[in-house]
Amino acid sequence: MLNRSLVSARPRLRYVLGTLCVLGCAVPALEARAQDKVYNSSELSSQPSIRSKDAAAAAIERSFPSGMRAVGGKVQLQFVVLSNGKVDPSSIEIIAASAAALGDAAKKAVTQIEFTPGKVDGNAVPTRVIFPVVYAAR
Repeated sequence: MLNRSLVSARPRLRYVLGTLCVLGCAVPALEARAQDKVYNSSELSSQPSIRSKDAAAAAIERSFPSGMRAVGGKVQLQFVVLSNGKVDPSSIEIIAASAAALGDAAKKAVTQIEFTPGKVDGNAVPTRVIFPVVYAAR
């Protein structure tokens, strides 16, 4: 009789332990989501900035489509600068572009630009930015 009650208790024990594990594992996941919050500029104590303006200009120049050099144009992008200063490629959106080819070129260029990340109370945080790119006609 004792052995049967232990055998029948094991599935319940596994269920309880499994439930506790699921509940215990959910807390770190919620904390991770809170740390992954993307901040807007109004929430920052320090705004993100380009680390090297020369490197950024070179990346944009390299991306300038040769067929558009006589015309030029403007692009406005929105993306997330991560807490390590890199652009999150999956977050890049073209808000406005005078030509589709320039929008695509600007998306590629911005992934090569490094930023000093935005900060909240001295801590680097992911930040949503709007970034203009101007391709000057030649």
